[in-house]
Amino acid sequence: VIAAHRLLARAPSTLLTATLEDLVAQRARPNLPGATQRPNWSLPLPVLVDDLPTHPLVAAVTGVFASALTGGTADSEAP
Repeated sequence: VIAAHRLLARAPSTLLTATLEDLVAQRARPNLPGATQRPNWSLPLPVLVDDLPTHPLVAAVTGVFASALTGGTADSEAP
């Protein structure tokens, strides 16, 4: 997840985002074609929203993004 966001941070784009599902390493994906379970479009996160600011992966990815925004190298951030 961190490596993918490092690569994204290098793109010459004016908009950069990460999904909450990626930031908490959620493997289940919403909106799977052909799924019959309900609700397919609404999956709970395995982390409470209140715990997101202290989640290690959230901190790592936001560090990568912050470094890219401030002109640093994304490779120097996070493991």
